[in-house]
Amino acid sequence: MVIDVAKGVEEQTEKLVEVCRMRNIPIIVFINKLDREGKDAFDLLDEVERNSDLRLFPLSFPIGMGYDFQGIYNLWEKRLRLFNEGNKTQISDSIDFETSMTPVCPSI
Repeated sequence: MVIDVAKGVEEQTEKLVEVCRMRNIPIIVFINKLDREGKDAFDLLDEVERNSDLRLFPLSFPIGMGYDFQGIYNLWEKRLRLFNEGNKTQISDSIDFETSMTPVCPSI
């Protein structure tokens, strides 16, 4: 199920959820057009949960929105992907937090 960041949950989105439930089809929610101005990511997640009675578990999260959209943090991979300033379809930097994080204090 694709949600437009500017439009949020639309009537056809609610109908799609009903059909998926009737047929026992799992639902994956994808929020599209994050590089455009739209609703706040947290507000949009709340709207989707409220209007569809779904419980969402984000796998990735935007860094900035609209004009300030800079990249994506993948919670599953623990990796941050930052886009090229001139071309937001190209990744300029990727930071793997699983391997780049060093403990601040030694284990006790």
